[in-house]
Amino acid sequence: LKSFKLITTFFSLWFAVYFTENTEDYFAFLLILSLGILHGANDLKLIEKITKISDKNQLYKIIALYLCSITIGILTPPLAYHFGQEHFEKYQLPTSWKNNLFVAAYGLLILLMLFKINSSQSLNVINEIVSMNITEQQLYYALLATCVILVTTGAYQLRGLPLKTIAKELLYLAVIFIIFNTSSLLWGFAIYFILWH
Repeated sequence: LKSFKLITTFFSLWFAVYFTENTEDYFAFLLILSLGILHGANDLKLIEKITKISDKNQLYKIIALYLCSITIGILTPPLAYHFGQEHFEKYQLPTSWKNNLFVAAYGLLILLMLFKINSSQSLNVINEIVSMNITEQQLYYALLATCVILVTTGAYQLRGLPLKTIAKELLYLAVIFIIFNTSSLLWGFAIYFILWH
């Protein structure tokens, strides 16, 4: 599975180099609306299984709540937490407020890295949505603060993991950085969301 993810990622990087930004964005929308919806459907199946809901009206309320949280999550920290939590759940880190801060910082690092690298595109969208004037310098400071939080909480949370595992995670971050640096805002997000999330 990891080798498939890496091969597909490098194919996506090749795609970003040889095709126009409009083509990237078209395929990004296509992937997010197809595979992204399947990912969401899987989340809903898990919710149905965990909560053992038999009443369809109750299920519809949960689906509506899920869709609202996804919509809100695109603009707020819960999405960052979700990205970090899903990425590190395989290590079964001890549950605590430090772990919550660590996984939220990891997810936020991914989002801020994408926004900072593609700041000319992302700031237009962000400022239009939030009706503010966020600058590239503010993105930089937010990214720097997130790195500090990630390193300090990570030093505590990851202390039981082998050095090889930590090195592998740093390599993955470097690959994600290269993806974001090579592709458009939307294509970079699609690659991360579909392949790495």
